[in-house]
Amino acid sequence: MRSDVRWCNEVQWFSLSRSLSMEVLMSSYKLLPVSPESPTLNDDDGLSPPKQSTLTPRICLLACILCTIFNLVLSFRFEATLKSNAYPPVTYKDIQSLRRPSQFIRFDEITRASPPVHKEFNNYPILMTQVDSAQKDKVFEDDVKRYMTPIGTISPRDRRVLVTDMVSTVAQFRAIDYGMERCELYLALPSLDPTLLAGNKTMALADEQEVLSFELACSLETTTEGCHIEWWQSMKKPNPGLYIIQHSTV
Repeated sequence: MRSDVRWCNEVQWFSLSRSLSMEVLMSSYKLLPVSPESPTLNDDDGLSPPKQSTLTPRICLLACILCTIFNLVLSFRFEATLKSNAYPPVTYKDIQSLRRPSQFIRFDEITRASPPVHKEFNNYPILMTQVDSAQKDKVFEDDVKRYMTPIGTISPRDRRVLVTDMVSTVAQFRAIDYGMERCELYLALPSLDPTLLAGNKTMALADEQEVLSFELACSLETTTEGCHIEWWQSMKKPNPGLYIIQHSTV
């Protein structure tokens, strides 16, 4: 109990001595001299709130207006450019005239033997169909031997050749492979004498991926006597057959 009272007395004495020390210090403190020109601050003077500048919103609004005008000018100029550079409508004939891109890139830079080594292969028609001069609007079926199977439609490569007084057969070939540009049209008919087949060969130069079209028709001399030739052409048995032989050129 005595210790508690003693502790309280010490605390009171420490507080009192601290207060006296602060009063002595404040009484000895003197303000620095102030010149007459220096402004005086009063404790009652409060700080004024910062003023909001009206310049920033105006700049943002002006920038938005300028961007809008610029975008409108660009859109009108782009539309006018499209109209001035507009391509004409593409027709089916134009599509047919487009060349296929070559898959033999830079093959022409390869050093090869000269004269070229002879190579050849048979090229069969990609299309063979008939045309009737008496019925110009008639469309002949070019895949009459197709049939259905559990896995889908099967289209044999057999093609019909029919030549009469009114009907002719059109055959189309596509020149394939690189450096095989010398094409020889070959007509094989078993009823003809082999010595006469030399007249049934036609040589032609065709660029890669070029389509060659030929028409088999009766001559004017034979139409008066009647003309009828017909067979089914197969790749396995090309005789009788109409095909081209491509020979190497490089």
